[in-house]
Amino acid sequence: MRDERQACVGGIVISFVGMQGVIHPTPVVCPHCKSARAKRMPRPGDYDEYQCPTSTCRTFRVDGTTQQLIDNGADPTKGHFVLRGGERYLQI
Repeated sequence: MRDERQACVGGIVISFVGMQGVIHPTPVVCPHCKSARAKRMPRPGDYDEYQCPTSTCRTFRVDGTTQQLIDNGADPTKGHFVLRGGERYLQI
């Protein structure tokens, strides 16, 4: 018999199978294009990673500084993407 449990931590669903936790993406609205079909991946560092199905956004990250700007009223739809370390980041 498989022992599986789920918990919701900060809006992120974590499934526990045995002793290992598997983190699932959370459905969200894309901050850049406002698509309702985007997913936010759990924070592996000082950024959030979004996966958006639109061809303009695709996969990108929002760092802590940019998130603070968004929280303080900056419009993320006017931002653009920059490459940092081989990853795409939204910059406002």
